[in-house]
Amino acid sequence: MPDNNERPNILVVDDERRMAESLQTLLIGLDYDVDVAFDGNQAAEKIKEGGYDLIVSDIKLPHKSGLELLKLAREINPDAVVILMTAYASLESAVGAIGQGAYDYLLKPVEFTHLKIAVSRGLDKHFSNKARIELLNELKEKNEQLSRRLAELNALYKAGHSLSTTIEIKELLTQIMELATRVIGANTGSVMLLDGDRNVLRIHASIGVKNEIVSKTELAVGSSIAGSVAQTGRPVMIENIETDPDFKRQAKEHYESKSLLSVPLQVKGSVIGVINLTDKVGGEKFTEEDLKLLTALASQAAIAIDDAQHFEEASRKLREFVALYEIASELPNLEDFPQMARLVHFHIRNIMPVEMTLWLSYDVKQKLLTFNFWDGWGRENYEKVENAEIPLEGKQIESPEGRASVILEFLNKHLAIDGQIKSFRAVPIYTKGHFYGLFCMGSLKEDAFITDHEYLASIITSQAASLYERQRAMLNATRLMTMGNMMSEISHDLRKPLTNIKGGLQIMKERWPEIADNDSFFEMAQQELSRLSELVRELVDFSNPTRYQTEKKRIDEVLDRVIRLVQHDLKRNNIELHTDFEENLPSVAINYNQIIEVFLNMFMNAIDAMEEGGKLTLKARRSPELEDGKSYVQIQIIDTGKGIPPEDHEKVFERYYTTKKSGTGLGLSVVDRIIKAHNGKIELKSKARKGTTFIISLPVS
Repeated sequence: MPDNNERPNILVVDDERRMAESLQTLLIGLDYDVDVAFDGNQAAEKIKEGGYDLIVSDIKLPHKSGLELLKLAREINPDAVVILMTAYASLESAVGAIGQGAYDYLLKPVEFTHLKIAVSRGLDKHFSNKARIELLNELKEKNEQLSRRLAELNALYKAGHSLSTTIEIKELLTQIMELATRVIGANTGSVMLLDGDRNVLRIHASIGVKNEIVSKTELAVGSSIAGSVAQTGRPVMIENIETDPDFKRQAKEHYESKSLLSVPLQVKGSVIGVINLTDKVGGEKFTEEDLKLLTALASQAAIAIDDAQHFEEASRKLREFVALYEIASELPNLEDFPQMARLVHFHIRNIMPVEMTLWLSYDVKQKLLTFNFWDGWGRENYEKVENAEIPLEGKQIESPEGRASVILEFLNKHLAIDGQIKSFRAVPIYTKGHFYGLFCMGSLKEDAFITDHEYLASIITSQAASLYERQRAMLNATRLMTMGNMMSEISHDLRKPLTNIKGGLQIMKERWPEIADNDSFFEMAQQELSRLSELVRELVDFSNPTRYQTEKKRIDEVLDRVIRLVQHDLKRNNIELHTDFEENLPSVAINYNQIIEVFLNMFMNAIDAMEEGGKLTLKARRSPELEDGKSYVQIQIIDTGKGIPPEDHEKVFERYYTTKKSGTGLGLSVVDRIIKAHNGKIELKSKARKGTTFIISLPVS
């Protein structure tokens, strides 16, 4: 970091003025000097003027893109630290940004925590490089006075340069260990890195340490020598571990000498690990010069490790983008859910240590999970749990531990796998903002997953499930369109013979009226022809894609229109009409002609039910929220007619059921179909000789 009197200078570039100014305000709050530019040309001029320690830029800009600004900045200063942001993530832009030297690649909307970390690490790298250059210049000036020290530091510089060219973290740590033991002259050593989630140190590279010790060693920060160094951030040299008042040797067989060095690996004052050396060559004690030299090497190593971790993180993100891209590319070719689940399993195991995956869907009303798929380890057990149901309450959905424990307890109870699954996570799947189910991933290794794995798995599975549902909906729509075309052709072909038969019957009735009047055949044939004609009309309606195109309308206006159409019938049948419409009713999305047909049917049924006159009441009001979370406009049609017996309530919506002498029995079945097509509901309340109430509920637009 810079001197106390110098504040880091940052340039923020974004053509969204509000976004740029928001980032400026947030970064100023972190004690940075922040300048802003709102297009590529303005930013380019500012970059040419120089003086920025770090640049944060959107990729998509007017005049010059973020990638062009990155190229310009690195032409002026090859070590320029540039963080790129984009709302249009793609594999090409990610590869291009990383390939051209972007320090980090963030997705919009940018999480301020991620931006804060990226900026902090970028500045750390910038000032570390700057400090290193200044240190080298200072060493050159003191060449004559510190010749011996210069040789050591020269060796350190070469070692640091060698480390800086290594980006693979395992190879880098092995190289650090080899350099440290060779330069200092030690037989045994280890590099331990900090696991931030659990606050423990683990050995990641070693020389002269048994494999059994490497695999089992896990030191809490604050305990033991290395744990104390990680906690305090101060290097430790122990001349005699057996007599040291703070640390006494407990595992005597691990050492050949009594002397030990332990130095922190620090980046911007934060400890990321520890280098330990023991058993100096020849059985000698380590010296202060050895400690200083190892401390300097640790400083170089820490930067290299931090860079390698950043590179590994960027590579991981790239693999994640590739997985998302390939899943999205292959989904349209899949025919069923198991194929989609296998595809996700294949790609997800390439980016995280997954050995088994489970898919469970969720029924919101029943609050039950159902097993849908199992892949990987233990798949032979799937037949035992297929379609099994597990209760899951709302609070458990929100709790990662609650979700995982419910599923794991069920598996351990019903299958012979108790204790075999060492790591298990159950992540939520969301489609269109609603909880869809759980995606579970397991491993036979302990601590196999981190929080980022859960977050990523939730994103991948939610996107895969959403894309799959969308593809399935498109396929169903295509099938329905094909079916509609076929129905349209069939209906067209049926109309002509039906018309001919109807005409033939009419001619026969006119030619032999005495037979037509005394034989029920003609009346029955006429009724059946009417039913067939109505069926053909319904087929035509179904096959017409514009039949259910909707528009926003207020239902009271629709009802006023229908009232005008039936006014003559009401007056003729001596029926009194009463209306009670709530003011300012919200609009509903309806097909106008279809809903007119619904209410005409309902009104005419009510008129027919009041043969000796009566009272027809219409009410319209906004109903309270129902179980499914939707708000409805509710219309009540109340007559004082003869009513419907309870045993007939279920039958009235059935096709061809009627109590009228001249009825076809299609009216209410058509009404029911139209209301359901509008995602609405229709209810019946009636008693014989006490009138009838129909309640129609249509969702608010």
